[in-house]
Amino acid sequence: MSLIAIIIVGVAIAGIATAVAFTWNPGDGNGQNNYNGTNAHVLVKAKSGLFFSDSLQDINQTKKELSDRENDSWEFAGSALARGSPADWYQIQGQGLFLGAENTDVNAEWAGIFAMSEDDYATLYHAVISIPDESLATGRNLNVGMYIQTDVLYGVINYVGCVANSTPRGPIWVVESGLGNSTQVTQRDRLWVDSSRNQSSTRDCTIVTNGDNLFMTYLDGELVYSNDKLDLKMPRPFNSYLETQVINSDQMVYGKFYDYYSTFNEKIKVVKAPPGGVVQLIGESNKILKTEPVSEQGIAVMSIGEYHFPLSAKIVVLDDNEKIEATTTERLQVFGGDIYAANTIGPFDRGLLEWE
Repeated sequence: MSLIAIIIVGVAIAGIATAVAFTWNPGDGNGQNNYNGTNAHVLVKAKSGLFFSDSLQDINQTKKELSDRENDSWEFAGSALARGSPADWYQIQGQGLFLGAENTDVNAEWAGIFAMSEDDYATLYHAVISIPDESLATGRNLNVGMYIQTDVLYGVINYVGCVANSTPRGPIWVVESGLGNSTQVTQRDRLWVDSSRNQSSTRDCTIVTNGDNLFMTYLDGELVYSNDKLDLKMPRPFNSYLETQVINSDQMVYGKFYDYYSTFNEKIKVVKAPPGGVVQLIGESNKILKTEPVSEQGIAVMSIGEYHFPLSAKIVVLDDNEKIEATTTERLQVFGGDIYAANTIGPFDRGLLEWE
């Protein structure tokens, strides 16, 4: 095991230090950086922020194969099955997870099929959501969305969601929340709606929520909704639902999902950094993506929810004289919720490795 690997596993070990030859050059004023030689600590990942990930497109799997997998991370169910309406699901390598339903009951408003995750304690949830062209071509009303919802044992259905509504005139993208009882949603609030014409039928959706007061949604890396004064009534753990719902359709219509992951936070944290300094996130071509100050407690917290994870980046810590205090030796695969240590010498407060 390498020295860096030992540090990552045992960050609290006192007296371990490494150095790398780098210096900091502020650059050309356009977010570009250069490095020259001097000594600095190696910044290490003390705790990973990734909770769960599933590309949903790694292999081909039939409905039976998906349903028969033991100890799988997804459970398939929904109102379509409960009502005896046809439902289908399968996975295609390189394309995604397809969830389809018919609604043959003219008296039923919706029939749906979903993939439900195991209990999840994350804060950020991501998936690419798509209404395939063949489903759009039917002109049927259907919803395809990712919903973060109260655990099935909680007893009531409260949720937040990122949803594509397919209508005869094209897709409408909606950010919504809802409250309910043990069997159904009784209050649904549309918090943000894009009903413009000629929208994409596939979008990259990221939901951030603490289940209490905070709900944020990014679409294609753009923050479209943010509110920290809600009353969501969603205690952890949550379940993620990838779901297709259809109304009054005698044809099988599908939604498609891929690139699912959840992380403990939308932010990263750097601890044991020099107070008064700054932390910078460096992307491709040495471009500065983010800069955050270091607090008196030696902590810097940086929001990165708009980026796709893992984000390939370096992290550089500067002291108050713009001298490099710590840096990663190579480009990292960064996830929201990651916690990094700028210095591993001396005692280490385990509380620094937690998120509030």
